[in-house]
Amino acid sequence: KQSFEKLLRYPDYNQTANEYLYSVEVAQKNYNEALNIINRMIAKNPRNDDYQFKKAGLLEEMGRYDNAMDITASLAQKNPNNARYKD
Repeated sequence: KQSFEKLLRYPDYNQTANEYLYSVEVAQKNYNEALNIINRMIAKNPRNDDYQFKKAGLLEEMGRYDNAMDITASLAQKNPNNARYKD
């Protein structure tokens, strides 16, 4: 984890480091920290549907089902032909 945090200092590795840090926090069930990370990732790249989808999955793990469904419904509306975002 510390290695990825060090990589955050370098713009070329920022996205990759955040993705790994997110995965580490989820695996360790540090959901609030994972949520902070995914929110930062979305803020830097708001059009990345994969980040939105990861956030929905995380919110579901946290028991925030309504928030997760809102994100998933938005993704389904935006991408009607993508089965990944269907109910």
